[in-house]
Amino acid sequence: MPALAEVVVAVGRLMDSLPEVAELDLNPVIVTTTGAVVVDARIRLAPAGPLPRPISASCAEGTGPAMCRDLTEDAHMGQKCAGHLVAADSMGTCFG
Repeated sequence: MPALAEVVVAVGRLMDSLPEVAELDLNPVIVTTTGAVVVDARIRLAPAGPLPRPISASCAEGTGPAMCRDLTEDAHMGQKCAGHLVAADSMGTCFG
């Protein structure tokens, strides 16, 4: 897994396991071909609020947000977006 992706996954896991994290500032994150280093981190904690309901529960009840629809018809837009991201990654470090 690319180094930056590993940082993003680690942040996601942190946020999932510690709902008290209200803010997280990682600055700078230095990424090289050999890995990533977070040079400085600032974390603000606050009492954890209620966890959101799963989207599937909202969809089943018919009360979910607009994104609870079938997105297969929009697949071509996602492919265009991914194509632009790959084209913008001139060093080839994020999207292979």
